[in-house]
Amino acid sequence: MADYPSDTKKDLSQIVRGSSEAVEHSQPRFRRKSKYAGPNEEFLKALMNLGISRNAAEKGLYMTDNSTVDAAASWVLDNQDMPNLDEPFKDFTPALEALPFEKEYPLDEKTLSSPYKMVFVVNTELNMGVGKIAAQVGHAAIGLYKIMASQPQKYDHMLSQWDDFGATKIVLQGESTAHLFDIEELAKKAHIPHYLVHDAGKTQVSSGALTVIGLFGSSSEVGTLTGLLLLLQSI
Repeated sequence: MADYPSDTKKDLSQIVRGSSEAVEHSQPRFRRKSKYAGPNEEFLKALMNLGISRNAAEKGLYMTDNSTVDAAASWVLDNQDMPNLDEPFKDFTPALEALPFEKEYPLDEKTLSSPYKMVFVVNTELNMGVGKIAAQVGHAAIGLYKIMASQPQKYDHMLSQWDDFGATKIVLQGESTAHLFDIEELAKKAHIPHYLVHDAGKTQVSSGALTVIGLFGSSSEVGTLTGLLLLLQSI
């Protein structure tokens, strides 16, 4: 198995609840309700470890009331088009604070915390194009869902909760084919549902190339395998 930095031995379930990156979970730009006392430093560090700038991470925590790393990361990714996202936090002055969104997006535990998520780790050494990556992640999502749907007694309750909380999906950067196989071995040992995508080789990559691994589980479970990986933004 590949060697990874020593800090991967930390208890990630305590510091990383997952990364979104590309997170398919729409959130409003402004929806804070409670008094803000500054960023949760533990959450802030976890977000920065995911490749999010400090300023953007602070804004995400501000707008989601320091609820979870997941919620803040999702907010950042949903608002990457904001022109001042990476500017210093002291200059961040949302003019449309919460009120228009509170009825549609109540700031409660259900809105902010998804108990389960799908995480996809992309093999970046293949240098796939954006469209190719999207197709491969789609294959992984369908394959993983089919595996779980075929065992309803074991997974139905998990899939139902996942769907109820927005069907959160996250895409991360993997280093290589060997790295994805290492993640697969860890997933097997942890009994985490997973699915490997081997491409047919019709475009861009050779036949049988390992392009993506999909994982499903709780934030803490999946975080122990992928919590230190960067969000897939541009490669």
